[in-house]
Order: sequence, then C-alpha cells, then structure tokens
Amino acid sequence: MTWSIFLARSAVKSMDRLAENERKRVASAILLLKENPKPPGKKVKPLKAIDGELLRLRVGNTRVIYEVVEKEIRVLGIVKRGDLERWLRQK
Repeated sequence: MTWSIFLARSAVKSMDRLAENERKRVASAILLLKENPKPPGKKVKPLKAIDGELLRLRVGNTRVIYEVVEKEIRVLGIVKRGDLERWLRQK
C-alpha cells in the first residue's frame, strides 16, 4: 500500500533553503515513507513533547517532522537538528 504525501507550505520553503545535495537526500527519504510511514529502526521516532502523533525522521543533521492521518503523510516541517526545539515551541 502506498501513501499520499503532502508538504506544508513552510516545509516547501525550508526545502528550498537546503543545499542541493541535502535537498536530494531529504526528498528521497520522504519518498521512502510512501511505502512505510513508520519504518523500523532508529531513524523515525515519535515526538513526545507535543500532543498528537507527530513523528520525526532523521536525515543527517536535518529533521523531517510529519504526521500520519488516515492514508496521508503530512510533512509539517523540515528543520535543522539544533532548531527542532524552537520549531516545536512555535507550533
């Protein structure tokens, strides 16, 4: 089963600010989520600091914040590792 992926406007803007090679790595990691939005391993973890079902995907020093709703994967943000806490406070 494949899932639909939707990027929030802020995620698209963050993606545009990434370096070309990093943008490609993040894009391919997001596309891999279509097959399994909660893959086994250490790259995906639930965020416990926020109510709800937000997940964090680690791609190098970049974090992809997303949620799974029905048959959709909604990418809410793409942030650097050190900026994750600040991003969470804003939400």
